[in-house]
Amino acid sequence: MSLSKVVKITEHDSIQLRMEAFNAINHPTFWSGDQNINSTSPAFGTITSTFYNPRVMEFGAHFNF
Repeated sequence: MSLSKVVKITEHDSIQLRMEAFNAINHPTFWSGDQNINSTSPAFGTITSTFYNPRVMEFGAHFNF
């Protein structure tokens, strides 16, 4: 997801302000490591991590002349 805004400074000069978000809704998808029902491991069915990275946001400015 991204948002941008162009602001005119003079007739020829402008600045572009930009914000980008990766995994914007930050919805977790959990991963349970050991899924073997015949496993003797005590970690069977334990949620150990998530599939996707957490939300990341970037901000930037670009000056056009």
